[in-house]
Amino acid sequence: CLGDVPTIVTNLSLSKEEEEEEEEKGPIKVEFQRLLLKRKDSRVVELRNASLLPARWSLKGVEEVDGFNSGQEFSVWPTEGTLRPGQTQSVTIVFEARETSTWEKTIRLEWIDAEEIMKESRSLHFLVTAEAYEIDFVFEFPNGDGLDFGVLRVADGGKEESTQKFSIRNQGKYQLGYKFAFARPKRNFAASFFTVKTVSIEPPPEGEGYEGRSDGVLGPEGTAEMMVVFESKQEVEFKDNQELRCYVTELLTGEEILVIPVKLNVRSVFSKYRVLPQKGIAFGSLVYDSVKSRTFEIVNQGEFDFTFRIASISDRSRPPTSDEEEPPAEESADGTLKVGNFVVSPVTGSVGPNGEKQTITVTFTAEGQRTFRELLGISVSERDPLLDPRGLPYELTGESCVPGLLNDDFLQIFEEAAVLRKPPADPTELISNTFIEEERCFHFGPRLVKSRSEMRVKLVNPTKVAISVSLQVTNKTEGDAFEVRHRLVRARLAPDLHGAVRGAGGGRHGRAEQPPDPGAARRRGPPAHLHRPGKPRAAGEAAGHGVSDRGEGGHLRVQHQEPRHPPGDCQAQQVAAGGWQRGGGAQVLLLRSQGGRAPAEQPGGAALRDGVPAQVSREVPRAPRGVRPPQRVREVGPALPRGGRAAGPDVRAQHQERDADAAGGAGGDAVDDVHG
Repeated sequence: CLGDVPTIVTNLSLSKEEEEEEEEKGPIKVEFQRLLLKRKDSRVVELRNASLLPARWSLKGVEEVDGFNSGQEFSVWPTEGTLRPGQTQSVTIVFEARETSTWEKTIRLEWIDAEEIMKESRSLHFLVTAEAYEIDFVFEFPNGDGLDFGVLRVADGGKEESTQKFSIRNQGKYQLGYKFAFARPKRNFAASFFTVKTVSIEPPPEGEGYEGRSDGVLGPEGTAEMMVVFESKQEVEFKDNQELRCYVTELLTGEEILVIPVKLNVRSVFSKYRVLPQKGIAFGSLVYDSVKSRTFEIVNQGEFDFTFRIASISDRSRPPTSDEEEPPAEESADGTLKVGNFVVSPVTGSVGPNGEKQTITVTFTAEGQRTFRELLGISVSERDPLLDPRGLPYELTGESCVPGLLNDDFLQIFEEAAVLRKPPADPTELISNTFIEEERCFHFGPRLVKSRSEMRVKLVNPTKVAISVSLQVTNKTEGDAFEVRHRLVRARLAPDLHGAVRGAGGGRHGRAEQPPDPGAARRRGPPAHLHRPGKPRAAGEAAGHGVSDRGEGGHLRVQHQEPRHPPGDCQAQQVAAGGWQRGGGAQVLLLRSQGGRAPAEQPGGAALRDGVPAQVSREVPRAPRGVRPPQRVREVGPALPRGGRAAGPDVRAQHQERDADAAGGAGGDAVDDVHG
């Protein structure tokens, strides 16, 4: 017979010697690490029968009154059983963190041989320890529950205005790790605009510093100051964006136990502005040596004030054929910019936000017969640099014109009469209403005594500015054989248009009316020639052609003058002798011849000449918008007999001989070509 004693050993006691020394060392410890609330953990204790006798075992101190298997923090199973020699049994102890606290539970393991031959049982003591805790990690924002940068200039990105600070605090018992990062940073749009840095940590952790980094370690009751910097190169807006997150780590296990989003609000803008009028300033056509001023406005449509600067970004407006060198743009000390014939003031300044505006004055000085064009660049601070790097282009245009009167297109001037280049060899062939270009003389032809004849003469203004015309008849013989009947003392010729004025009666006053031929008011001649003020006629013409040595003759002097009120003023004026009548840019004068005595020879005619300043002014409207008067086409009728005239007042008769010499011109005036 072999005697033995039942012996149970555990995986926590490695040898019999340790069991024998239990009373000296104390109970066997079963430790649960600190556990976050609402989490579970378990430990397994293995019991093994190390003897040759079967043993029956049981756990003491695991009843409900002891806090086990009662639906609370601890539970254990199984609590009793029998072990054959060499058999092993696992006992599981579970801890569930329900509330913040610490526990120490004592469990006693007792066993005896299965037949209970032994009078006393043997035992082992276990001490179960556990702790339940929670993370107390607090954010402290300056305003609200997140970071609100408000509205920022794009140019202020990365500066103090675009920086926000906040604090994080660990109010728990253990060290925690933190890290700020954007979710999916490689695909996150907001990640490229924000930078998170650690400013300071109190108390400072051991080891390397965390300043300037987005992660760090906070000890118990530790505080870290964080800084978020916003920087953008474009206009963006983030509203309640929560893609920036703080990851809190349990350093004991390395587990991420908290993910806390940080709310971000920001809007970045460029300077917004508008220039009115938008397309630039067109001064139109002005009489040379005149001055005109206009204004435009720079309106601030943004939320921040800005500064502006105006500079010239154009080449000179003088045409390439000009031999004069254009002076460079000059900015004076009083804040004005002279560029070409334009003066701009002011050229620098500041404009407040929300609709504030700055008025800019531009003065144009007309000079010579030229068209002026300048391009200004309006630069505004903090605007989008990709738009108009040299500044917003703003065009200034103006045209300087020399007033003139068409005086060599006789087919248009005498459109109701025959026009011959040379007088016929036989004067008797001049029957009636014929203009001789070489003599610059109009012939009424033979007329009965006491009879009256009428002839309409058209005055055409081919320029782009209104002019005034003076009319006077000077009789070279006794009596008043010729007269211009016109009730209007002043008749205004609008630029480059057509109209009519009829004269009748025996005095020098008359009435205004439309010509009987509506087509005559729309037809235009070839590129017109005009007489300029201050340019004398040839010497032979100054003496006065058109007075025949046979019969009565006279001079009709036509002189154009610059308008006495600002160019472009289209308001008609009322005079005592009669009212204004709308017409075209040409005046048709009706010349009347009345017989005073029986002529001994062929009567003479009246010649158009310059020099007598009797004012005739009258304004007429332009053609309807969108309607371009057709170019006048010269019509060549059937061959006329020598000295003959057109059959009707609307027939334009013209000799082939005149066509061949048209390029050379027949008049003696100093003339210039006018286009447009």
